Amino acid sequence: MALKRLIREGQAPRLQTKTITENGEYKPDEKYDGFRKVIVDCPGDVPAVVNELNVTPTTSAQTITPETGVDGFAPVKVAAVDATIDANITAANIVSGATILGVAGSAIELDGETVSITPTTSAQTITPTAPKNGITEVSVAAVTAAIDANIVAENIKSGVTILDVLGSYQGSGGTDEYANYISIENTMKGTSYVEADEIDTACDQISMFLYGTANV
Repeated sequence: MALKRLIREGQAPRLQTKTITENGEYKPDEKYDGFRKVIVDCPGDVPAVVNELNVTPTTSAQTITPETGVDGFAPVKVAAVDATIDANITAANIVSGATILGVAGSAIELDGETVSITPTTSAQTITPTAPKNGITEVSVAAVTAAIDANIVAENIKSGVTILDVLGSYQGSGGTDEYANYISIENTMKGTSYVEADEIDTACDQISMFLYGTANV
């Protein structure tokens, strides 16, 4: 409006020549009334530098930015995720019936039970009771003299203890009346017996048997 008024009044307007390099709205500088000429000097479109990007997923997040001189990526190719992403993805670590990243599991979920075992004189094989598939705790009773009916005092040597049973057996002679005697044999008179605690006397008697032998 000020520019038109000046023209009507015969006054010469002060006009500015302005060069612009960016898009936008422009007004004359303060000492000018308007524009004589506007020169637009915006740079032309420069082709963007775009490179292909190949990405291999990992167990950590990734942020990938263009290197210097590159404006962006196209296309971005992301590799498929498979079992190699984690060394723990193995059949033995996956429940049977489940498949993780293409790996079928073989691990069986344990449904266990506890068992109590009494030892015997025969070998035992203990298996889970259906529908259980494992044994989680085994209690084995202590072995005592009850394991064998022959473990009694009279069957064990005196002074010896077997499975808490103290033996009372005195010797192979048992109740033989000559158990504590020493035999003296003579070719003419047969066999004689002398008590072990009278061995000195027996030795004197042995010397009287010219053809005898003594078993001591």
